[in-house]
Amino acid sequence: MKTWIFIILTSVGWLWFRSASAQPIVKISNTEDSVAVKEQALQYLAYFDITEDVYISIVFAKHMPLSLDGITFCSNQMKPLSHRIIKVRIASRLSERKRRLVLAHEIIHVKQYAKGELKVIDDKKVMWKGHTFHDHESGSTSQLSPWEREAYRNDNLVAKISRKRAEPLLAESID
Repeated sequence: MKTWIFIILTSVGWLWFRSASAQPIVKISNTEDSVAVKEQALQYLAYFDITEDVYISIVFAKHMPLSLDGITFCSNQMKPLSHRIIKVRIASRLSERKRRLVLAHEIIHVKQYAKGELKVIDDKKVMWKGHTFHDHESGSTSQLSPWEREAYRNDNLVAKISRKRAEPLLAESID
């Protein structure tokens, strides 16, 4: 998909805009499987039709709490007319199967940020599909937030769909 950028001279300066939807930029760090991980991430993004202007950094972290397999956050979502910068951290200690599942789960959060469904307002407030939630980082597992329920409900399905799409590619490469 091509994206055209137009520059127009106005009385107050230059005005930039894009003529078509953009594609996400994905960067993978700290893993030997960066090509495979990027392919999986791009499959998940395509599944959710994420064509928003986002920069996604996926880092495999050696030092994460044992209770945490992955985390996703958006660092500049309130700035208009800029790429959303979405950072994903995944524990490097995970098996390939678990890594796939956690990546699918975290890409669901990427979708939530990219589509504007999830917005962090400040340290204590989150907006989810137009509703404000307070104390979103309380860590209570007895009552999962709606954005986490969506991610847990769909992560297995997304990981399976990606794996099924990859199987014919693997069979072709063996021949």
